[in-house]
Amino acid sequence: MTGLLTGLRFGELAALRPDDVDLARGLLRVERTVSDRHRIEPVKDGTPRLGRMSPTLRAILAAHVARLTPGATILFPTKAGGRLAHPYFITRLWNRCSRRPASPTGGADRQARAVEGLDRALGLAPTRAPAPPDGEDAR
Repeated sequence: MTGLLTGLRFGELAALRPDDVDLARGLLRVERTVSDRHRIEPVKDGTPRLGRMSPTLRAILAAHVARLTPGATILFPTKAGGRLAHPYFITRLWNRCSRRPASPTGGADRQARAVEGLDRALGLAPTRAPAPPDGEDAR
């Protein structure tokens, strides 16, 4: 959800620490990323940045941080306590969602189907308007 609401790259999300979340000011600090070699490195352009959190994201992250193990060094750890890996995200979530049939509202290409699948998985899929009764014009 954080990725959807912030637009952060996967590596930036995986490298976030609990102290990067400033709930009092509603800010998220992004200064590192997980590289393709699974190393923590500075963000892509080398310039740390602050992002403002929406009230929704602020509430989600407040609840998430409260559930973390005391002393946690990773904001989004795996069940085993390690860092998320890009292959896991791709194979377990993105690819699975992109293989789902496209909705009648569109999604002909793989990326659009994946986004629609993620939306459905998160309960964000658009609702379709009810069909008009027989004989009535839909306009």
